[in-house]
Amino acid sequence: MRSRPLLILAALLLLLAGGVFTWLLLSIPNDLHADALLKEARENIKSGHREEAREKLLAVVQQFPRTDAGATALAILFRMVDEDRDGIRSQIDEINGDRKRTAATLKKMSQPVITTIAAPAATPSPEAAPTPGASPSPTPAAKKPPAKATNSPAVRRKTPTRRH
Repeated sequence: MRSRPLLILAALLLLLAGGVFTWLLLSIPNDLHADALLKEARENIKSGHREEAREKLLAVVQQFPRTDAGATALAILFRMVDEDRDGIRSQIDEINGDRKRTAATLKKMSQPVITTIAAPAATPSPEAAPTPGASPSPTPAAKKPPAKATNSPAVRRKTPTRRH
């Protein structure tokens, strides 16, 4: 009877060892595959292919979320998002600066136009005024437009005929 508890303890230890061995057997290939994808993503980032790298990092996070590679991929993704946001913010600041410079230039250019419009009409100088004894210069007569021909084929339009 003494061997029975010893046998149960040995079975439990063997079961635990088998579980650890199975876990290692199943998790090591996942870790290797996740590390390989992570390495490819880092190479894509270095070569400037950010979208391909982003896809691979997302694949690592989705397929291997509880691995070290999954956590590293998530951190890299967050850093990429921060860099993208900073780049967009700098582009917006540059566009706002261009807009302000353009508005200032337009204001500067429109100022002479506004002052010209707001200025009173110039009165004729006394030198340009006609002398009382001189006859005014004749103005040419305005030309009349030619009369329209109403019966010409170019002017007449054909009206559609109704058929019943």
